[in-house]
Amino acid sequence: MKKMLSTLCAAVLTAGTAAAAQKPTVAVTVNGSLVTAEEVSRRLWWNAAERTMQDLVDEELLLQEARRLGVKPSAEEAATRLKAIADSYNGEKEMEKALKGIGYSRSDLKALIERQLSIRGAVIKWAAIKVGDDQAKVFYDANKDSLASRETVRLRQFFTAGREEAEDALRLLNTGADFATLAMLKASDENLKRTGGDLGYINRGVLVPELEKEVFALTPGKYTGVIPTGAGFSIFKSEDYRPRAVPEFEAVKEQIKAHLLGQAVSQATRELTARLRQSAKIEVKR
Repeated sequence: MKKMLSTLCAAVLTAGTAAAAQKPTVAVTVNGSLVTAEEVSRRLWWNAAERTMQDLVDEELLLQEARRLGVKPSAEEAATRLKAIADSYNGEKEMEKALKGIGYSRSDLKALIERQLSIRGAVIKWAAIKVGDDQAKVFYDANKDSLASRETVRLRQFFTAGREEAEDALRLLNTGADFATLAMLKASDENLKRTGGDLGYINRGVLVPELEKEVFALTPGKYTGVIPTGAGFSIFKSEDYRPRAVPEFEAVKEQIKAHLLGQAVSQATRELTARLRQSAKIEVKR
């Protein structure tokens, strides 16, 4: 490792020789002393190079172990992951456009996914990792509170700058006016006009306590009176209410198993990497 760091340091100094012969560009002065842009660049390069070198060495050691163990990436899983990434970009074309922007191609991404799957498979095989239903159930029983969905309410908001306009809106609602239509026609806020006042689902604990008490007391279909909010006045309507609920074990079992597997793989990866480094012959060449 000392040899690696020495080599990297020498490379940094060599890279800076040409720049040093030119007039330095000042990045900042500290009590009259100059810190140049070239010094900033070299420090950034050093930090990135060291981390990248370590990552690449670890990856290669783990890939070698995967080959030794006879582990190969699943073509089906690689295709599934690649499709999921493409879907997140709304299709292959947008994904490839984004990849091109960072100097990658679709085949580069596919190769990266396959390397990740090979490493993951090698770690699982080396550590004999298995996560069954029993382990998932233990986790479920111990973490029911964190697995529970939040108490939430779906709200619409009518907002206007003046109390008189808000009171007028309340009278219209009391005579049967549609809340969403009223918001689109008379709300002061353009976003509320565009959405008919729809705020979506709001979890308990997000709003200020006074307002939260008001809106969570509403039954779906009901609305508040005029409430001072920010620089104006609002009326809120409850569209839906969902109580806090713990999901059934079967509904979250596979997610829990995937979570536990991920934790186990992360821990075992660190252990395997450390063991492989102990016996590896690593030489850095300039």
